Amino acid sequence: MKRNRRINLITEARINQRERNPIDVSSRITIEHFNSLLKQNKAINTRYDKNIRAYEAIIYLGCVSRGLNVIFKFLYDL
Repeated sequence: MKRNRRINLITEARINQRERNPIDVSSRITIEHFNSLLKQNKAINTRYDKNIRAYEAIIYLGCVSRGLNVIFKFLYDL
């Protein structure tokens, strides 16, 4: 069934599987951690906005604010 629908696995492959899945698990974990950081914002977590453009703008603002936090933390640690 997986082959008919061309569905890719998102978890690491088991040893007894026929095909190895070449997914980088560390990059997936990084993305999951970033999503959890974004979900700390109540507007993103509950999705108050019904308009998809407004919700997308909140996601972008959340990404920018997290990026700025990382940059400022790096600059203050120097």
